[in-house]
Amino acid sequence: GTAKADSLKECVRETDWMRRNHMDLIKHSRDDVVHQGIRIKKNSLHGCVDCHARKDDNNHPVPVNAEGEFCSACHAYVGETMNCFQCHSTVPTAEK
Repeated sequence: GTAKADSLKECVRETDWMRRNHMDLIKHSRDDVVHQGIRIKKNSLHGCVDCHARKDDNNHPVPVNAEGEFCSACHAYVGETMNCFQCHSTVPTAEK
């Protein structure tokens, strides 16, 4: 299966920038939401999951934190823990 991101040339920023700095976007958004109550869709974790979660052969979303998937593969490679998904969804949510 593929993810929406597979057909794009770059993310919300240049690929090299995102590889090195995505956590700063997520952290900034987290601080705005949790500490100040400001909710905006730009650079949201929901957007990351919506674009980077791939679908399996049965067209079901595969969690981005499943072993070998987008988020978990990179975090394992660099030895970083990933606690975002203790609270956040790992697959795209249905649009209402």
